[in-house]
Amino acid sequence: MPDIISFINEDKNNLKNNFHREFLFIDNISNYKKINPEIKLCIIQTDFVKAELKLIKKITMMNKNTEFWISSENLSRENIIIANKIGIKTVISSPFNIKMAEEFFDNRNNNFYKDKQLNNDYNFSCIANSKIMIVDDNFMNVELLREILSEFNIQISSFLKPKDAYKLVLEEKFDMFLLDIMMPEMSGFELAKKIKNTQLNKDTPIIFISALSDSHNKIMGFDLGSFAYIEKPFDINIVKSQIFNILKNKKAQELVSANKESFLATVAHDLKTPINAGINALNLLLNENLGELEDMQQEIVEDILNSTKFMQDMVENILCKNKIANGKVILTKKTHPLREVIEHCIELTKHILVPKQQQIRLKCELDNTLLQMDFLEMKRAIHNLIANASEYSPVGSSILIKIFEIDNKKGFFIQDFGRGIDLEHQKDVFSQYMSFAKKYKRVGSGLGLYITKEIIEEHGGEISLKSKIGCGTKITVLLPTHDKTGNF
Repeated sequence: MPDIISFINEDKNNLKNNFHREFLFIDNISNYKKINPEIKLCIIQTDFVKAELKLIKKITMMNKNTEFWISSENLSRENIIIANKIGIKTVISSPFNIKMAEEFFDNRNNNFYKDKQLNNDYNFSCIANSKIMIVDDNFMNVELLREILSEFNIQISSFLKPKDAYKLVLEEKFDMFLLDIMMPEMSGFELAKKIKNTQLNKDTPIIFISALSDSHNKIMGFDLGSFAYIEKPFDINIVKSQIFNILKNKKAQELVSANKESFLATVAHDLKTPINAGINALNLLLNENLGELEDMQQEIVEDILNSTKFMQDMVENILCKNKIANGKVILTKKTHPLREVIEHCIELTKHILVPKQQQIRLKCELDNTLLQMDFLEMKRAIHNLIANASEYSPVGSSILIKIFEIDNKKGFFIQDFGRGIDLEHQKDVFSQYMSFAKKYKRVGSGLGLYITKEIIEEHGGEISLKSKIGCGTKITVLLPTHDKTGNF
């Protein structure tokens, strides 16, 4: 029975005595009932026999300050899971390289790595209740990852079939996806592309897991937006560190974003009162309730009123965006004529159209335009579309609005004849804060089309865009003729 192994590098001076005293290799655990409490690293050789595992668990329980590794010729996934369950977090192949033990002490003395202290430094509360999805067609891989992440206090959904996983991706928001690459019915890369096209999880971090270590697959993974690439067999400590730190950073970013959004919402809410007061005061002046205005004075007041109404629209959009983000948009549907809602919005946007000498042509192919809708929210959506069309159309131009019916859906399109949008940007126009205002030296929050899309989809409708540079942009909205209850 070998005693303490001490293959020591002569150059390690004051570390060599510590290494000799603090490192122990055991090739037959049945010969040990206890070990010296000075031992800092103990590597135990085993074939995963039940009797040996029972002794290993007992000795590890008695020596809380010792790091235990298992060395074995049989490193199956099942055995790695068993090792984890008895408290062994590091499993290495046999015969092992003594340099691994030397590196442990080098790192330990340089404060690079202390597994127990590292775990104590993890503030698991900052990632508590995070939702992770694991997709791997190998059940043992899934169980191993579940075991590794068990102490994180997070919610884990696991799937062996990517198609089943994708159904839940469409319904629930997750904080991370762990995807195996090589799966029979759909590869991890294909699933990642689908995830990136969903509304709920398009920005969720993805980690690929694979036995494929070639650079081609790694590059492909990173090109798809992967945050990390985990190679099989798993290095448990690295996997834990990668997942924990990605989740921690994601939660920190979400907190910063939430604070920013909360600040914007607070400022917007506080601005409502003075803006409304300003509009009322300017209307009093224009109506000559406080005396007759000269032509120049009236023109100046009208300009100020138009600018104030523009600010009012921006404030309302910020507040609406905040309600959408917090899931507080609750539709109150009643039957309204779509034509009357659009005509009302045209009247409301005159302060935008008149200064640019723009006109709206409204065409209606229907006698009955009744639809179930939330009047205020639909008005906001249509107002945003008209304002957007006006903003990117030249002075003196016209905007066409047409109401029609197709495939049992009533709809309308708003078409401007302005500069149009580059083909590469068209898929992004409905994203938050997406705006071409800076490019064209204009003022804009980039929220109008995002809010409009959310409102239309809340109504069960669809919105799409077609645009061509130099010819203008056409945005089409389709709304169901009946709601879920079967009403108009």
